[in-house]
Amino acid sequence: MGTLAIVVLLCGCGLVVVGFDGDGRLRFPARDDEVLPLPTSLHLVSSVTCADGGSSGNCTAEFVVMAADGADRTTTVTRLVEHLRSRRWPLQPEEGVYRGSRETGGILNWTAHRMWLHVDVEPAKVRQPAPPPEAVVLYIDNL
Repeated sequence: MGTLAIVVLLCGCGLVVVGFDGDGRLRFPARDDEVLPLPTSLHLVSSVTCADGGSSGNCTAEFVVMAADGADRTTTVTRLVEHLRSRRWPLQPEEGVYRGSRETGGILNWTAHRMWLHVDVEPAKVRQPAPPPEAVVLYIDNL
């Protein structure tokens, strides 16, 4: 279910315009620069800005990341979380998943972005091809 936002704009003559975000106009899509550039210890395998479309114009971006030096998944997760925290993502561990959300900024009250990644290899998806088990898939979407 999409988030409903109301925007009230006051114009010069006292005219009030009210808009609803039922169609997703106040959603700010995930951008590559929320994750990239990666440090040299990490390698971007692929990125899709709208891998999974949701309601009201919401898209889930996916970034598949691996260690550039062949390090194991645990090391890759640690490096990736440190990198994302340096980019002001407040990621916290919660039941095998790092999660965090932050405001996207702007003049209007855009919906916040949330990010998550699985600590262990995540359950298999219907979509193929599946990433290698040492790869970490990072997701970003709107709250």
